[in-house]
Amino acid sequence: MIAMPERRLLRLTAIWVLWLLILRLKSNVRGFFRRVSNPAAFFVDLPQGKTSTERPPAADPALERTLRARNERNAVAVRTHDAETQIADYAEDAPVHLSNLVLRSLSP
Repeated sequence: MIAMPERRLLRLTAIWVLWLLILRLKSNVRGFFRRVSNPAAFFVDLPQGKTSTERPPAADPALERTLRARNERNAVAVRTHDAETQIADYAEDAPVHLSNLVLRSLSP
């Protein structure tokens, strides 16, 4: 059996080591110990000029109508916090999406 002062010292040492590990992890995540070699690589130049807000026409009008209807249903479900409708819509969408993938893979 460990004596009381030794047990307390062991517990304090464990807490201290854990605190150092957490501090080291936080500092590594924030980049305090390891600097980024090329910070400019994290920035991308955006193209200048006029951007178009118009979308190109859809190749398949039926698919566009289906997606627009699904988006509208999902927007209503999100606004009303209706999780059941969202889940049902996602479950209904899975076979449709899968069949579209199969049809695309079979087409030349």
